[in-house]
Amino acid sequence: MSATALILVIVGLSLMLSRGPLLVAPVKTRDTYLRLFETERRMRVLGLVFGAISALVAWSVWEEPGTTAQVIAYFALFILVLPAGSMILFPGPMQKLATNIWNAFGEKTMRVMGLLSLAFGAWLVYFGLGL
Repeated sequence: MSATALILVIVGLSLMLSRGPLLVAPVKTRDTYLRLFETERRMRVLGLVFGAISALVAWSVWEEPGTTAQVIAYFALFILVLPAGSMILFPGPMQKLATNIWNAFGEKTMRVMGLLSLAFGAWLVYFGLGL
């Protein structure tokens, strides 16, 4: 299994596991996510985690041939630079933005997000296993 396929399977499974609960318990899941944003320190740690994971993903697929590997590498670099950088450098405004966004979603919208995330995650796993 190539690094590209492995990353697609891992991302698909993590997407299904992290967003799937929105389908059955949207309010509790949202509250769990909001606890991740409670303090500026948690936002910075979250930014560091996103940065470390995205740097590892970009590094692992950078030399892989194919369009899929290039898309993954550039998306990982985007995650490394934009969200992780803003969460580390400006945790207060990003905390407010994340809280406002999650609070704006209604229960029905979160259930649809959970369903779509499960479907997209399953497709990523299927596509990754097919590489």
